[in-house]
Amino acid sequence: QVQMEYTLNKEKMLKKLHGTSKERNLIDQYVAKVNYLTQELKKVNSRREGLFESFAEGILDEADYQYAKKSYDEEYASLEKQLSEAKSRKKELDGVLTANNEWLQAMHKVEDATELDQDLVNALVKKVLVYEDNRVEVEFKFREQKDVLDRILGEMKKGAVQNGSIWYLYRCGA
Repeated sequence: QVQMEYTLNKEKMLKKLHGTSKERNLIDQYVAKVNYLTQELKKVNSRREGLFESFAEGILDEADYQYAKKSYDEEYASLEKQLSEAKSRKKELDGVLTANNEWLQAMHKVEDATELDQDLVNALVKKVLVYEDNRVEVEFKFREQKDVLDRILGEMKKGAVQNGSIWYLYRCGA
């Protein structure tokens, strides 16, 4: 019951924030971060191409070329990693904001449950581990979705993505 109340409260918060400027700003910030990183990747790639052209034309010797290439390659790899993470976070955001949120749907299926039965276990429990010392560990389904929802609701309430103000400023041209 406690988990159900918690879930319904989160769903109410999500519905209350749906369609607001806070939701739109959060979406815009995530999109701006992905766009910014994509542009930065293109810039680094362009510099790498120019570097090779300078080497091929004899403007740079091999040592200078290799040094600069290594630097650009490291920067490119770092940006690729950041972009992958940003896209993953955007996908998480989309999953939470959808009406088809699997966690919320599963909780609604068992909303009226008054006791633990097989349907409840099938809907919410991923696995149960029983140890030799009689400890029991229950791993619930949708834990990651719940954590993502908590994080995103926190971001929406604050009105900004963690460490994301730069992306918002970038998007706005500040």
